[in-house]
Amino acid sequence: MFKNICIIPLRSKSKEIKNKNIKQIKGLPLCMYVLKTAVKANIFSEVVIASDSKKYFQIIRKFSKKINLDIKNVSFFMRSKKSSTNLSPTEEVIKEVLEEKKNFNFCFLIQATSPLLNKNDLKKGLKLLSNNKCDSLFSSYLSNKFFWKKSGEKILSVNYNFKSRPMRQNFLGNFIENGAFYGFSVKKFLKKKNRLFHRISTVVMPQERSIDLDTNNDFIKLKELIK
Repeated sequence: MFKNICIIPLRSKSKEIKNKNIKQIKGLPLCMYVLKTAVKANIFSEVVIASDSKKYFQIIRKFSKKINLDIKNVSFFMRSKKSSTNLSPTEEVIKEVLEEKKNFNFCFLIQATSPLLNKNDLKKGLKLLSNNKCDSLFSSYLSNKFFWKKSGEKILSVNYNFKSRPMRQNFLGNFIENGAFYGFSVKKFLKKKNRLFHRISTVVMPQERSIDLDTNNDFIKLKELIK
């Protein structure tokens, strides 16, 4: 039987929108949506809320009680100042947590800014890891758009040959990393210090559920989607 841990990092000093992780959507703080999903998935021995703010911990306890969410397997981890700046890579806080909590097989990193994540997405990820199909994975959506990039003064096609344009219906497309969650071996993460390594796979989510909240416009879009 695999023992799995989930980390939900919450930083209080968000740059674009102040305290966006606790900004309320339909009466619930944003972070509660993914916490509820992680708990209801019933695949984690421990769900860790890693934050630099004790206020966030209090808010989560309060709203968990309000919606009758059983958080007996939820723990609160005070992240360091080093892992809490707007320039700190998320790997810093993952490393802090896993160096203290090493006795797990797989770890899932879930971003609070992806509230439309559901428990089946997580279960698909765990199935890939536990069946030894990959060492690490990310969530994504599939896009059949044609991409271009700027290189110096030139504009170059990235994912197709414009001289031999494929038919849209025959174009398999590309995976777009949506930032909702990542999964990986704990043991291998502690060696690599990176969330993606070795054999990498992906869990494809519908594009309409791949919203990643970063701006006020994103919150407006989310409210429309929830309606």
